[in-house]
Amino acid sequence: MRKSARSILLASSLALAPLAVSADTVLVTALQGAVSLEIAGATNKAPLEPFVRLREGDKLSLAAGSQLSLVYVGKARLESWQGTGTSGKPQSQVRSLPPEVTRQMNRTPTASPHGRVGMMRMRGVPPHDAVARLENDYRQMRSQTTGDDILPEVFLLAGLFDLRQYARVEEELKRIGASFAGNPTAASLQELYSKALSAARTPTADSNEK
Repeated sequence: MRKSARSILLASSLALAPLAVSADTVLVTALQGAVSLEIAGATNKAPLEPFVRLREGDKLSLAAGSQLSLVYVGKARLESWQGTGTSGKPQSQVRSLPPEVTRQMNRTPTASPHGRVGMMRMRGVPPHDAVARLENDYRQMRSQTTGDDILPEVFLLAGLFDLRQYARVEEELKRIGASFAGNPTAASLQELYSKALSAARTPTADSNEK
């Protein structure tokens, strides 16, 4: 495995642009194959999981045939990487995304490198047409991507969850499971949101006191 893997270092190797001083958020939005993560300052590696947030200095090693998508929230950029084994550096493609799309995806309940699930703090009262606008943005995004690209679903689920449309999230998870059968990222989405929904519906100590 060591001979067939090549590494990328966030904000360093392969001429990746340095992260801003304020530290851009980098979200893993798709993952297939063997990719390992070495957290900045650590000496050991662990398998990378989808929907983990990365930071400057984290090192990713891609085995041959592996695929990885990273969304840079602040830069509104999607980077798609593919491991090439012993033939050279991992290959990448970069495309811009609307800033409002990357900001919404950043509200995805994300797993830590250790598998814990966290949720972003709920924003203020949303506009009355927030769901309709979200659905319109999703349809536009879906029309511009290939059928096997799961990024629009990541965007849609983040928006619905942020708007507390929990029943709708469950419906979409069933649809995604059927439409993306065999896709490991889709399976990770289902697991992630199942945990997030359970946590969101569990009364907190503060709510019990009211």
